[in-house]
Amino acid sequence: MFKPIFKSDPRAAERRVYFDALTLADMKTPLADASLGTWVVKISKNGADAGDPSVTSVVEVDATDALGVWYVQLAAADVDTVGTVVVIVSNTDGSVVMATRRIGVEIREAHLFTVTSATSTSVVCNHVKSTANFWQNALVVPVTGTAVGQVAKVATSSTGTLGLDAEATFALPPSNGDIIELVVR
Repeated sequence: MFKPIFKSDPRAAERRVYFDALTLADMKTPLADASLGTWVVKISKNGADAGDPSVTSVVEVDATDALGVWYVQLAAADVDTVGTVVVIVSNTDGSVVMATRRIGVEIREAHLFTVTSATSTSVVCNHVKSTANFWQNALVVPVTGTAVGQVAKVATSSTGTLGLDAEATFALPPSNGDIIELVVR
């Protein structure tokens, strides 16, 4: 079972899709890097024709203690659609043929943004909603950095700027580069 990936998540580590690289011959022998040749990675979003992902990075987790465990590092553009993404992984030119892996992953809606600056009463981030007060009453929940565990409430918003409610501000604001989630109830 795979954990869901949040739509356009800016955290690369949260966009990893893990799989076992096993020989086609017996479907149980784990494969190491030297025998695999060239990776072929395709993705299908919500049943559409499979195509090339934005990034085709395939990484071996640990050749000694986790032989045969790999992950595909997807780009934010690869998870920009809510629904199901199927990641198809195979190899060519290797000394051993890997069993093709097809891994379905749920992409869930989320409003994740990168902080560019913040104080206890306001947050500037990369949200692009220009409608005045679009995020009013949303909760600001830091998901990375030292402000994790705190919650603030939006009083006002404009493109890129969130003014926080005086009753629900940050004791320790998020830092530049931290990721926040805006939760709408």
